[in-house]
Amino acid sequence: MSSRQLVPQLHARAVENLRIKLKILPPRIFTRGKPTIIDIYHAINTDPGDKQSKLHVDGIPNEIQLEYFFANYNELATYQFIALQAPAPLNVAAAPWFYQTDQGHSFSKSHRCVKYNILLMLMISASSDSDAYKSTEDFRGALIRAWWEAMSKPDDFTHRNAFIQGWHTSDIDLIWFRNTQLFLMASALKQASSSLPQLPCSLDEFLMKARENPNFLRTHGTTWALRMLSDTVPPSVKGNEQAKKTPGGGVAQSTDVDMAENSPPDFLTDAHFDTPLLRSLLTYVPPLLVDVKQPSPRLETQNAWMNTYDAVGLFQRKMSAPQSLADLFANIQL
Repeated sequence: MSSRQLVPQLHARAVENLRIKLKILPPRIFTRGKPTIIDIYHAINTDPGDKQSKLHVDGIPNEIQLEYFFANYNELATYQFIALQAPAPLNVAAAPWFYQTDQGHSFSKSHRCVKYNILLMLMISASSDSDAYKSTEDFRGALIRAWWEAMSKPDDFTHRNAFIQGWHTSDIDLIWFRNTQLFLMASALKQASSSLPQLPCSLDEFLMKARENPNFLRTHGTTWALRMLSDTVPPSVKGNEQAKKTPGGGVAQSTDVDMAENSPPDFLTDAHFDTPLLRSLLTYVPPLLVDVKQPSPRLETQNAWMNTYDAVGLFQRKMSAPQSLADLFANIQL
C-alpha cells in the first residue's frame, strides 16, 4: 500500500473536523489568525509551547493548547463549552475560561458579565463597609488577581490556575447578569464616567509600557483597570460586514473556502496522520455535537457570590454617589 494512498481521504476528514472544531472559538483569541489546515500540517512536530507557531494560542496554558482542545472537543461540547464547577472534570471546566467560549466565565475584557463582576468586587474592596462581604473576600481577591494577571502577564498562569482550582470546588460562583441588568449598570456607569481618572497614554499602549516599567504599572495600574473595565463601547468589528456572532461572543470568520481549496501538501504521508496532533484533530465528532447550541437565556446563578438584584442596586448607588470614581477606587492596589 502506498504511503500516500490514504492521504486524500484523511486530508478531507481533517479539513472538515478543523472547520467543526474551530467554529465555537472566538477569532479574537487567535492573535496570528485562525490556523488553517496547512498551518496544522506544518505544526505536526512543533512543541505546543512554541510561541512562534501559528498553532500556539497566546494566553492559554500549554496543557490545554489546541491539541488538547481538538482531542477533547466531544467532551467539551457535551458540556456546551460552558465552565461548570465539580463534578465536571477540572480540565473541562478550565478550558472555557481560557478559550472564552463562556461569556459568564472568562478572563476576557470583552465579556460584560465578567467585567461587571470585577468592577463590583473592586468597589466592595474599596468600600468602608467591605466587612459586610467578608465571607467572599478570598473568592473576590482570587478572581481580581487572576483577571489582572490575564491583562498584565498573559504568559504567567499562576493566579488564573489557582483561581480556577479554587472556583471548581467552591460553593459560590460569578454573578450572571441578564441583558436588562447589564443595561441598567451600563447606564449608571456612563453617567459617572466623567469622573474617571486620566491615563498618560491610550488603553492599548498601557500594557506595553507597564510590562517594560514596573513603576509605571504601580502608578497607573488601577487607573488603567478602571478605564478598561468602564469602557461600555464594544470593540469595533473590522472586516466582513456579514460576520456572524459566535456563542463565545466573538466574530465568526469563514475559513471554509481557505481550508477546502487547499490540496494536501506533497510531503504528507499516511504516517503523518498517526501523529498526536493529527490524531486529535481526526477524532470523530458525532452529528449531535457538530453545531452545539449554548443555553440561552441563562438563569441567574443560584450560588452567586452576591445576590444579583443586590449587586445591581449597589452598583447604581455607588455610581450615583457624590464622590468620584477616582476617589472610590483610590485605595485599591492591583
